[in-house]
Amino acid sequence: MYMSIDRETALKQLGPRHLDLLRQCLERAWDKYEALIRPVLPLCHPTAQATIIREFILEEVRHVFAGEVGITLRDDPTGDRFLLEVNGFFVIQFRKLTTDFHTVNNPTETSKAFDRQEQIEGYPALPRLTAGYQLGQYRTDFSGIWLAFLVGNELQWYHDLRTGEYPITLDFPRPHDGAADLEKEEERRRKTEEDDQREEKA
Repeated sequence: MYMSIDRETALKQLGPRHLDLLRQCLERAWDKYEALIRPVLPLCHPTAQATIIREFILEEVRHVFAGEVGITLRDDPTGDRFLLEVNGFFVIQFRKLTTDFHTVNNPTETSKAFDRQEQIEGYPALPRLTAGYQLGQYRTDFSGIWLAFLVGNELQWYHDLRTGEYPITLDFPRPHDGAADLEKEEERRRKTEEDDQREEKA
């Protein structure tokens, strides 16, 4: 049995103010990357870029959310996992996201259990959301900033932190879609995810 939370409950617990603060933290992190890192490392490797941006995000979150009512910063001293707990309802992690809204991280057994919403010793027994960003084609801008809830690799819902929209599109098979077409689409999705993971490990 996995832990779950619906979009309406999550957004209500965060409220407009904290949702906007999340957006600001991610956008400021990008601004810092552009101002401080790109001028000296214009061809920064994707893995290094993701690591640096995440560190900038976490520093913004530590500063902005410290002392906020209902917010607990769970800052692992080992640096392995930083979580933002909201009113005892759920926690938020901060990650780069693929185009399929999968988190980009080192796929350890713990991280896989974390994404599957399974209870893990030493972690709060609460649903885990991801506040994350997607990069544009040339990695020169954020193409999206999102709050998302996944169970394993399955996206349950997401929320656009810039516009406040949640444009989930359900894919219904078209009349001409046969089993072979669906299988090809699934293979394409798997290949995209594997390419993203290889890029991060390279």
